[in-house]
Amino acid sequence: MGNIVTYQVKIIFNSREHEQKWFSNYNIFDTLCLLRSENSTHSYYVPFYIDDSRFEFQFGEKWSLFEGYEEDYKNRVKNRIWNADKDNCIKKIFYRSSYALDKIFSTTKDHISEIRYCRYGFDRIRFRLKEGNFPKQHELESLNIEGNFINKFGSYLTSNCRTRILGISEIVRECHNLETEYYKTITGFCRLNWEHPQNIFPTELSEDFKLFFRACETIEFFWKGRQTLEMTNQSNEKYPDSYVVRSDDYWDNVVDLEYFKELSAKNNKWNTSKLSDEDKYSC
Repeated sequence: MGNIVTYQVKIIFNSREHEQKWFSNYNIFDTLCLLRSENSTHSYYVPFYIDDSRFEFQFGEKWSLFEGYEEDYKNRVKNRIWNADKDNCIKKIFYRSSYALDKIFSTTKDHISEIRYCRYGFDRIRFRLKEGNFPKQHELESLNIEGNFINKFGSYLTSNCRTRILGISEIVRECHNLETEYYKTITGFCRLNWEHPQNIFPTELSEDFKLFFRACETIEFFWKGRQTLEMTNQSNEKYPDSYVVRSDDYWDNVVDLEYFKELSAKNNKWNTSKLSDEDKYSC
């Protein structure tokens, strides 16, 4: 199961008319195939996902599509869909890849953007403290704690690897949607991992978060009422920051300057201008 990368892809069209023109030439399955390497024959235990109203796709690849290869190979993969776009329907394609920490980048007809770490936003955290622990006064104030909730906007880096350790018959049985006749991902959290969220922002509170989380039994992150990540404390004296982590981040809680620009999303609540240097990734 090594070297399997989960990809989640979102296509931005130039206009509604361009969307319609594209799909008059290519169906949704043609589009999925054009996003992948010409050598890709299956999804390597990552359930396929297609949202044909928001033009979002999920699939697995044995190796990364764009990292660690010569420019000629990367351009061949990238240009499969762009060469098919004879009518200039597509404006930009965003990719999120998950192998270790999630990364995000985009492609246009002439360019592959810088690959950087993908940051995910939260607006609330629910926690359950270990027996006998109570929030300290400075934590109540700095983390804006009310009851069992931290009411703070913030963001983090994590992994959303959707590889399922299942046989193909189990994947088909769990994923097949008889109404739409294509594979849909199972809604809910990714498989367990042991990497707790990294580089929590605002950075001035990162130490407060870390120390407070150590006192908790469970920690759950939310974005607009949707649970995006949960941590179960497994810490001990030798490993004070050990957690079982399950994540369910998606395009709705991506915090990225380029992505916000394309969607005209308000980003000032995250102070994203401070994040660009911090989240650079050199591939």
